Amino acid sequence: MKIIDPWIFQSCFFLINPQKSPTGAQRLKRRLRKLPAARVVESRSRAHFIESVRIFCSSDREYLLVYGGDGSIHTAINEIVRYGQCRRKIAVGFLRGGSGNGYQDSYSIPGPLGAQLSVFSESLRERFVMEVDLLKIASGEKTVYGQLVGIGFDARVLGRRDARQDSEKVQSGLFNYLLPALLQFFRDFHRVHREYNFELLYGGFENVRECSGSRRLNRTVRCRMIEIGKRAFYGNRFRICPDALCNSGCMEVYLFNFNRRVQVVRHMGSLWRGRYEKINRKGRKPFVEHYRGKSIKLTTCSPIEVHVDGELFYPVETEDGICSITVSVVPHAISFVVPGEFYRKYRFSRSGGSVPFRLFYPFI
Repeated sequence: MKIIDPWIFQSCFFLINPQKSPTGAQRLKRRLRKLPAARVVESRSRAHFIESVRIFCSSDREYLLVYGGDGSIHTAINEIVRYGQCRRKIAVGFLRGGSGNGYQDSYSIPGPLGAQLSVFSESLRERFVMEVDLLKIASGEKTVYGQLVGIGFDARVLGRRDARQDSEKVQSGLFNYLLPALLQFFRDFHRVHREYNFELLYGGFENVRECSGSRRLNRTVRCRMIEIGKRAFYGNRFRICPDALCNSGCMEVYLFNFNRRVQVVRHMGSLWRGRYEKINRKGRKPFVEHYRGKSIKLTTCSPIEVHVDGELFYPVETEDGICSITVSVVPHAISFVVPGEFYRKYRFSRSGGSVPFRLFYPFI
């Protein structure tokens, strides 16, 4: 492991959310005591976490390094976009500290804590900073930002998780996702088979590799789950949007058309690894449809279950019972500090054409 220069973090603001992994948070704080130049804040609540992000935006620190899961990163991103990004140039990095580490997996953050600090030490020294796209999710006057939107089954699972945590004193962890997922799968699998009308702008089918093709695509579909992504991973290394790139200017849209539970069980391994082409070869109708575009509007006659980066989002319902949600790409909306390995491979891909997905995410 490379030696960490303690003064390389003098422009950093460490924000620790200890809720999901208190033991890991204690280990991180012990290591950070050896970095006297870094500023370290441990959040006491969600309100304190938001206040700390705003303090960072008002400070002269250049980098915000968040220890937490997807929910913590989602909160930090939204506060920076709304409060601090317009004031000065800042960048966000993230360490593994949650039940779901989809952001960390998508940007090749290593597992061991020492390796993470070593990676960020190199990234800060060499300025491995990338401007990345965000998704803007709007419904009525409500607007949030993120890099992954889920509609249907997985949002129902998160709803069950939150209901369970509100009604019982349970510890945070992967088990709190697994149990609601099993209950949703065996009890309410057929209830999430909804009809959606979607309008995709500047989009095309899977074989269209760029944001071209038909400028507008209108379809009415029935499916159990829709995923819209600018990053590949969700939860615990679930490669749910395998073709997503962080700053391509386009978003990837996947429709999951599984009608029976046995189909999900049979293809679970390929689903988890994002090998949708392999799944589709085994059926007459594609189990997973793939589209690409810059904006999509989804409308349905019943309430839509939606999550953004694993945080539930409640679309506005009109008086006549219509629910709609619009997701659009905001190019180069925020800057991320990324590992050197990811940065160098990204630079190679931009200068030398397309690169296979596994080159971006070598640990899969």
